[in-house]
Amino acid sequence: MEECYNSLFFLNYLCNYGLNLNDNPNILELFQSAGCSLSQHLVNNNQFLLSDKVKYDELDSNGIVGATGHLNESGNIFVPKTLDNDDRFLYTPVKSLYKKHSYGIPTINEFNTIIGYFVVKSFENRKKELFYSLINNSDINQYFCFSVDQRYFINSANLIVSYYYEFVKMINYELGKNIYTFEHDTAFGKDYCLIKRGK
Repeated sequence: MEECYNSLFFLNYLCNYGLNLNDNPNILELFQSAGCSLSQHLVNNNQFLLSDKVKYDELDSNGIVGATGHLNESGNIFVPKTLDNDDRFLYTPVKSLYKKHSYGIPTINEFNTIIGYFVVKSFENRKKELFYSLINNSDINQYFCFSVDQRYFINSANLIVSYYYEFVKMINYELGKNIYTFEHDTAFGKDYCLIKRGK
């Protein structure tokens, strides 16, 4: 069974650091399943959950719009051709707030904000997707938060936080200006970090 964390806590964390839900009506969320998503709390926004963890019955039961997929190396939304995706988008009428495309999904340009949260111990396979989004979508508001549980990383929590701090510096260097900032807090035996680009 998937380990879920308090998604409402992470959403409030993003809002405390500048995410204004009223000013960002169209939000793309990455990384999570429907039941663990921030999107389940975005009832007043046009949200879209994009993740390899997405299951369509869970989307429907949580009232979330989304698809099984990820961002590709160009930072664009990619929904692979699968039987589940065919069944969802080719054979079943789906209500969508977005302009229709071949699979009935939005493009990255239809969002003014990209968000996501994760825990470091489960994130090794997501670093590329984070990189693709930050590098290729630098004109879009982005808020990515994560936690490091010091109980699991007794000797390396500081190293992990330092790694992501340097990761943000490297992204800014590649882009030629300081677009993203890195925030760090410690509470309740955990490190909480945020990578953000807010206009």
